[in-house]
Amino acid sequence: KEGILYYKNDDSINKIEADSVVMALGYRSNISIIKILEKMDIPYILVGDAEKVSNIKGAIVSAYEMALET
Repeated sequence: KEGILYYKNDDSINKIEADSVVMALGYRSNISIIKILEKMDIPYILVGDAEKVSNIKGAIVSAYEMALET
């Protein structure tokens, strides 16, 4: 079955079954992962500060609106 592989801090590789993955990575915009996602033909949606610098309310509204559209 398809799923998501991820690494834990102890370097173990784990797998979970999932339809979607949400990643919140730090407090600065870092969109370098986009190149990897595009290379692997994985669809993605930018929300929050990765899309447009704002405040927490803007990030929540952005994520909510994207969730309604998908």
